[in-house]
Amino acid sequence: MQTVKGTIQRGECYYSNVKIPTALRSAYGGKTHYRQSLKTSDPRTAETRVGIIRATIAVEVEAARRQADLDRLTAALAPEEQKIFREAGGLSGLIKRFEGGRSHSASWRRQNRAPCLRTTPTSGATMRSPWTWQGTGHHRK
Repeated sequence: MQTVKGTIQRGECYYSNVKIPTALRSAYGGKTHYRQSLKTSDPRTAETRVGIIRATIAVEVEAARRQADLDRLTAALAPEEQKIFREAGGLSGLIKRFEGGRSHSASWRRQNRAPCLRTTPTSGATMRSPWTWQGTGHHRK
């Protein structure tokens, strides 16, 4: 049976054997390695599946790093700012509010847009709406 990096073999089956970074070990019950049956005896399939496990752990490491950064930055806020941040729903709540406000703002801008600066269309073009000129290939976004 062919060896695949990040796996161990038990009989005919491959098992993942991926080291868990120290920062994530508490989330994995203190384990140093992630071991799970890959349910295959094919080395290519095992390599693919262990790659997915590695990628998942890498994403979790990045998420933990970002959360640690956010916690550090939040701790640096004044107490009243921390309260506002928590009441807003944390970072995800602020993002939702920002996105909602931005879409509302964009909608308002579209409805209240000033007329186009170009006063006459290029030859052969007719103006369909403030957003597009028909026949020129030029479309405003």
